[in-house]
Amino acid sequence: MLDDGLIHKNELIEICSKLIRTVNTTSPEDLEETFRAKLDRIISIGDKTHYEKLPLNSTNSFIEFGGLFSIYEVQKQNIINDYGNLMELEGLTIDLEDLEGHTFQPISSVETDPSQQSILHSLEATRNILIQGPPGTGKSQTLTAVLINALENNKKTIVVCEKRTALEVLHKALIEKGLNYHCVLVRDIVKDRKTVVDSVRDRVDTSEYKRYRYNYSKESLDNLITRAKNLISSINKKHQKLDKKLIGNKSWSDVVGDLLAEVKGNSDDSNLNIERNVFTYTTQELSALLDLAQKGQALYAEFLPIESTSFINSLKLVGDNPYLIEQNINDDFEIYSKQLELIKIILEANRSEYVELRKTELKKSNYFN
Repeated sequence: MLDDGLIHKNELIEICSKLIRTVNTTSPEDLEETFRAKLDRIISIGDKTHYEKLPLNSTNSFIEFGGLFSIYEVQKQNIINDYGNLMELEGLTIDLEDLEGHTFQPISSVETDPSQQSILHSLEATRNILIQGPPGTGKSQTLTAVLINALENNKKTIVVCEKRTALEVLHKALIEKGLNYHCVLVRDIVKDRKTVVDSVRDRVDTSEYKRYRYNYSKESLDNLITRAKNLISSINKKHQKLDKKLIGNKSWSDVVGDLLAEVKGNSDDSNLNIERNVFTYTTQELSALLDLAQKGQALYAEFLPIESTSFINSLKLVGDNPYLIEQNINDDFEIYSKQLELIKIILEANRSEYVELRKTELKKSNYFN
């Protein structure tokens, strides 16, 4: 495309010459001069005054030959021009008085990647944002998240697109999120007038619209948003801590990365007191350990009420050799079993002695009576 959008004579001659030479390899060398001579004989179209001065009647008419040369614009040329105009506004100070009280919560029910989420966060402090990217990068998904967030916070939204297909994609996305009674799609301002009016009337006059509400109250939504924001803040703080410089200009992640690279590339044993096998757990082994920990937690919950009266010494469960610990536990429980049998024998002997004693007391009591 030309910079100024206008084609002058010299530019026209250059364009036509290139086209002719592209399709005809035997073009004459004086092609430009030939075109220039023909163009000089063409009279420019006159203005309105020129034609009003000409004698026009039923017996006198004229034909004036003229031509219009144009280059077809690409399909998205309007978008390209608008993008250029927006880029020229960079650094321009805009009055933000109408943004007083402006709020936008960036937590969306639409799944977003980090780049899309950063766009939502930027809307907390700005009113204009330009999203650019090739097809399939998630622009429609980002716009869907913006629209849903706005509707959830009682905002009014309007979307205009050069292509109807883009509008239908956004409309379908809102319907999938259960917001079909909160939006209306206008394809034609005349044909869809009744659709818009009926949609507004349903909201104002009938109870049909009132049946479609969120399953959760505004308070529960606010609580979820607050919890999510606290979680986001906690994660961000951890990320900032990870990015803190520890040694020189290296963060914790850089130091650990260098350590692992050094250990991996070094065949000799490291002087660090780190067992290498702790880094070789497979996914299945980790799942087994987690299951074991969950079972242990459940057993401990049952044991906790009698912990104060229990004979189990928890210090015996700690050690360097797990097999030795297991053997000691088995030996202890074998001793406990033998002691339990002795306790049962002593208990039975005491019970028998008590029974005989009571019988003797009863006989003496009956004798005196």
